[in-house]
Amino acid sequence: MAEIKSTLDLVMEKTRHLKLNSREKAARQRDEFEKKIGGLLQQFDDRRIRLDQLKARLDQLRAECDVDDRKTLCRRIVARLPLGGDNRHWLELLEALCRVGQDDAAAVLQTFRRQSETLKETLLTRRREELAAEYGIRGSAVVPNLGRSHEWSAARRRIQEQFRSELIKRLTSDRLR
Repeated sequence: MAEIKSTLDLVMEKTRHLKLNSREKAARQRDEFEKKIGGLLQQFDDRRIRLDQLKARLDQLRAECDVDDRKTLCRRIVARLPLGGDNRHWLELLEALCRVGQDDAAAVLQTFRRQSETLKETLLTRRREELAAEYGIRGSAVVPNLGRSHEWSAARRRIQEQFRSELIKRLTSDRLR
């Protein structure tokens, strides 16, 4: 009686002669490196590993994948950096791994916060005026819910992307070449 082959066995049989060239291997290693960086940064964010442990694991990962791409690392850190919240441990990470002073990143973040607050106040004022005109609702107790505003969400997202790209541009310009 003949053996029934699994799909995996059939695929492996048909593709056993295929080999990756050096460029494909490098691309695969880079992809693996980026995915593992994401996992390590998530562990750092969850506070399951400390900065020294993260450094050690990154060194190990660089050796395993034979990739040392500091720009990619810094971009991934900036992508996870909470622009509006508590980001001290992320700023420490930027300083330690990307050779960026906390003051540089903090200046960009402060500008983001100022612009975000200005926009928020503008939208709150506009919404209060709309409520007064449409429904006759006035007073100091009127606090519009910007959390439900599509305009606020879109504007905040746009500002965040603008400042993330500005931060990445500043971080990767001279220091990481």
